[in-house]
Amino acid sequence: MIGETGIRLIGSIISLRIIFSIVFLISLSSCSKKVRFNKFEHSLLEVYNEGDTLVFQSNKGELDTVYIVDKDIGHARWNPLVHSGIFRPLSGKVYSARERLPNGQLDTRQFISLYKDEPDSTSLYIFFDDIFLSIKFKNNPSVLMSILQDSTYKFQEPVSNNDSNNQEVIYWHVKHGVVKYTTKEGTSWICISCPASDR
Repeated sequence: MIGETGIRLIGSIISLRIIFSIVFLISLSSCSKKVRFNKFEHSLLEVYNEGDTLVFQSNKGELDTVYIVDKDIGHARWNPLVHSGIFRPLSGKVYSARERLPNGQLDTRQFISLYKDEPDSTSLYIFFDDIFLSIKFKNNPSVLMSILQDSTYKFQEPVSNNDSNNQEVIYWHVKHGVVKYTTKEGTSWICISCPASDR
């Protein structure tokens, strides 16, 4: 039979275990280090703001209007059971819309997504029209992009021998974002709402 002292001792042990468990969980969650976007990565997201309107014209005379509807930049909530690394992932997303749904809401889709889970490794995803580009770079992203003139970059997937004639390409200006793009079908679209000198 356990006496009153034994019951107090068991209660103290249980309390200590609870306290140690709480301290352990807090230390796990506070150990994560936050990664940061470098100047170039940050500039990819800062080009667009909510409310911006982009107007494109194709080489066939068609017009296309894109509305920037939202931007979200932030660190993921740390969850030691999900995140295996020591860094707290950072993501930046820009959302766009081209048309309204039957209920009057804009058909919002992801346009740009930047994801960083280590200091020297970043993934860039661009979803534009029917184009999807996925680029992962370490330290120096300019290695994967061609600089065409002044501040315009050319984003494209690596060329395969079979598809060398039908390549999706996005031309990106550091101040204006997408200034031109070419679809797999070979249709070129130019941003007519961007300054003519930067297209």
